Amino acid sequence: MPCMGGHVRRFDLTIQKDVIFENKVIGHLEIESIYLGMKEKYKAYLLVSLLIIIISIPASFIISQPIRDQVSLGVVQLQQQSDRLRLLTDQVVSTEQKERKRIAALIHDHLQQFLVAAKLQLGMAVREMNKGQYEKAAANLKRVDKYIDDTTHAAKTLTMELRPPVLYEDGLPAAFQWLANKFKENHNIEIVLNVGQVPTALSDTLKIMIFESVKELLLNVAKYSGVTSAEVALQYEKGLMTVVVKDKGAGFDVERIEKMSMDKGFGLFSIRERLKLINGIMRIISQPGQGTEVQIILPVAMEEKPVSKEIVLPQEKEEYKPERSKKINILLADDHKIVREGIASILNENSGFNVVAQAEDGIEAIEKVKLFHPNVVIMDINMPRLNGIEATRVIKKEFPDIDIIGLSVQDEKDIIDSMQKAGAITLLNKAGDPQELIRAIINCQSSQAF
Repeated sequence: MPCMGGHVRRFDLTIQKDVIFENKVIGHLEIESIYLGMKEKYKAYLLVSLLIIIISIPASFIISQPIRDQVSLGVVQLQQQSDRLRLLTDQVVSTEQKERKRIAALIHDHLQQFLVAAKLQLGMAVREMNKGQYEKAAANLKRVDKYIDDTTHAAKTLTMELRPPVLYEDGLPAAFQWLANKFKENHNIEIVLNVGQVPTALSDTLKIMIFESVKELLLNVAKYSGVTSAEVALQYEKGLMTVVVKDKGAGFDVERIEKMSMDKGFGLFSIRERLKLINGIMRIISQPGQGTEVQIILPVAMEEKPVSKEIVLPQEKEEYKPERSKKINILLADDHKIVREGIASILNENSGFNVVAQAEDGIEAIEKVKLFHPNVVIMDINMPRLNGIEATRVIKKEFPDIDIIGLSVQDEKDIIDSMQKAGAITLLNKAGDPQELIRAIINCQSSQAF
């Protein structure tokens, strides 16, 4: 404080000003002065205000510019990520609704119609039997049998599309072969596969991601390339899975497509964004008239899991001793009780068969094989906890004398091969003629007798 005449005098004018940058107080400005009259007071206020403006503007600009650049970049990146997530969410919702609509149409146009037609024919057969018109009733029952076969086929087709069992049972190489067969059958496109050694144990998330991405890319080939062949390569090296889908078709302008909305982007946007969620990348090499090559690269080191095909069998129990007779002792393994009971009823009608036990999954089948030691196991493929293929492999390793007959609605060649490699004698269609199952049981036991 200045001294005037030996006395301490307060400043006549004190102005304090917070210095604010990006909505935050980064300092304070304080100005004090002495004035003699009102005129000088207002002049002081005016000068101080101008001083604050002059000092604050350059200081704020100089201090904030580097921070502004970083914040602006972060905001732009965040906005872009938000836009991508929004577009991906929109597409997921849209795809889900389209898939629901497609499934509903399949159920209505196929499954429901077959069932209604079967019920009508069954009603007619009952009325004709009540009248004693057995030949007409038999003809209607044959139509019912055909409608049930058609229903089973439609349901199997839908199941295969929604969740191909070969992908989960035999892995990506077998799933790609199945996919190649389907594209040859449905789109008349020859898929040349070049599949190297890949980890046998991958997470379901990774397998589904790779399979669905390749399927989507091949659909693009079928729709837009104008070719009748394409290549799919799958390689694994040093923790990286590389998938390449290539064709020599029409090609396209990559930059133009990437600027288009997701609805017009041939599904490439969706694939790329889904891959980013698991740290994968997608590269597109294409030009009009020069074909297209899409590369998918995924880190899989963290996805690998130790493979253990060894199933711990239960501790020794008192073993079931079947009566010595000429009967064939049978174990039924199926996760649907109504199917097990139906098959058991058919088999028990044969005086040479004896259904000694039933199991609802692969683990239980192994346990009951240990306990009952049947001659034959009728094994469904798709079961919880342990599927029929793995259960068959375990049983045949421990009990090579037991015959196993696979039974499933999925009777395609890939599934049959997998079941036979596991040790089964054959794989029969669950919806087929029951006499085929009876003949298979008798034949396998007859061959063992010699």
